[in-house]
Amino acid sequence: MATVRELIAGSLRLLGVIQSGEGIPAEEAQDGLTVLNELLDEWNATGLAIHQVSEANYSVTIGQGTYLLGATETAPNWTGPRPSKIVAAGWVVGTQEWPLQIITPQDWQSVTLKNLAGSIPVGIYPAGSMPSETIYVWPVPSSAGSVKLYTWKPLASFATVDDAVSLPPGYLKALRFNLAVALAPEYGIQVQPAVAMGAQESLAQVKRQNTDIPKLGMDDGVVTGSRHSPRVEFMGGV
Repeated sequence: MATVRELIAGSLRLLGVIQSGEGIPAEEAQDGLTVLNELLDEWNATGLAIHQVSEANYSVTIGQGTYLLGATETAPNWTGPRPSKIVAAGWVVGTQEWPLQIITPQDWQSVTLKNLAGSIPVGIYPAGSMPSETIYVWPVPSSAGSVKLYTWKPLASFATVDDAVSLPPGYLKALRFNLAVALAPEYGIQVQPAVAMGAQESLAQVKRQNTDIPKLGMDDGVVTGSRHSPRVEFMGGV
């Protein structure tokens, strides 16, 4: 398992800044750490480099349809990391879960009765606010339950150059080559075609393996007697 320092050194070797077996000064290692974390932040924004989905349940207050989700929020709002992307959601009562639609801004705009009450929500609308995410549950729940969110789990940034790099297969090469490309301007270096190609191909491979993750869902015949269909087509204009 490589460390961040070894990863940075590998990127600098690709650029010809250092030779095999040569160490890197503390200042350059720290600069490399900064650029590496910027690269991870960029990959988190694209989503296709995300390899894991997190699940979390959030309690719903009867009659309340709007919630803030953030690390510093407290009840009746939701305490947790602000998600960069919600990929699926469910309405949970006891041990049963029913799918919720992720409502688009266009469909949400078309909803006339945004405060409409209903015993079973059919969707949620994430507004994309910062620093906490604003989530509208619709219709506003009139019965007890909770919302389960399936969200991208961001690639964690590194605290020090001595941190271990523990990621799924394929990421180490993708990071080394793409970090080399990102560091090149810092040294005024023109990236060699082989390095640029290696960066593109290795990142493409990481994205391909992540898109193979099955989509969350249920066959229509799996659930019988449910209070609403396992697949609900959201209809605006209500």
